[in-house]
Amino acid sequence: DDDEGGLAAVAAAAPSRSTWLPPGPPAPKDAPALGTKTSGLSAGSFHQLDDYDEVEEVDVEELDLEEEVDAPGDEDEDGTDASFGASFGKSEQGRAEAAVGKASGGSALLERAAAAANQDEEWARVVHGFVQEWAPQFGSMSPPEQEAVHEEFREVMEPCLERVLLDADLEVEAMLVALVETKPEDLQSAVAGERAAAYEICALDAAHVFWDLMEAEAAEQSKQPLRRIVLAIAADKTWQELIGRFITRNCAKFAKVAAADGHSQLEWTALHDDYQSMLEELLETIIDALAIDAEEALTELTQWQGTAHSPTATPLPRQMVAQLRAFVEYQDFKQMMISASVKAVEEEEEEDLGI
Repeated sequence: DDDEGGLAAVAAAAPSRSTWLPPGPPAPKDAPALGTKTSGLSAGSFHQLDDYDEVEEVDVEELDLEEEVDAPGDEDEDGTDASFGASFGKSEQGRAEAAVGKASGGSALLERAAAAANQDEEWARVVHGFVQEWAPQFGSMSPPEQEAVHEEFREVMEPCLERVLLDADLEVEAMLVALVETKPEDLQSAVAGERAAAYEICALDAAHVFWDLMEAEAAEQSKQPLRRIVLAIAADKTWQELIGRFITRNCAKFAKVAAADGHSQLEWTALHDDYQSMLEELLETIIDALAIDAEEALTELTQWQGTAHSPTATPLPRQMVAQLRAFVEYQDFKQMMISASVKAVEEEEEEDLGI
């Protein structure tokens, strides 16, 4: 049995809530070491502009792409060479998308790229993870240290961006041209995470955008103690190993069983007690290290949706939110285990089919 003052006792006393957030992207990995110079997409590919020219709205269907694409070597009024990004391919699609991107201010291309990045698990782990790791201490760093962090951000972000663009059938050349005349605030999407992805894309070669991104994330972590707890457990290897083994060992007990089965309910309730007992001491240690009031945080957790106040803040790894909420609420624990059992069955079937 848990002690009266333990976290499991606090969780049991908290209001019940059954809303479920499905597992999402994996936890962010440790941020890489500083000091590595970058090359590739950001090395001379973007032109930082202090002033952005106003671009008239153009009906894309009526746009004569043959006239819009300059001959190689010609330069536009903004000084951008028409052969800009030539090292990334010169397909007709790329030149066409580049012309359309410039005519529309690039916001449409940025929106498509941000939407694709927001759905990408590797982007969540690598790019969001980098921002979440470095943001809290970024404001207290010296300018050279901040520049070094920005350089490191470029190195980890470039391959992710190039892969996401290719997977989304977006030409890298078109994206590079479009970003010259695009600001992240041009993005109209209200989908959580897409604005953060837009800032991350634009921050590749714009220091002021990178600083805005880091400032927004740091402010969000300062305002939301639960956000800091989620990021802490995401980075804690012991936490992940414990839960991984627990799910692997017990998820089969949640497969193909009617929810109204009384025997199953008793077994599942006992497993929830085991889950709480397994994590209680480690969670106390993590929360104490963050100097957060455990009782207040866990009580708030029952109603928390894991969302951010600022649309620029990075989205949290939803799987980590689910794991933490499962500690507090039995219904969330049950749904987490059922979800894991379904995934295990699907993976087994795919393995049998050789997929």
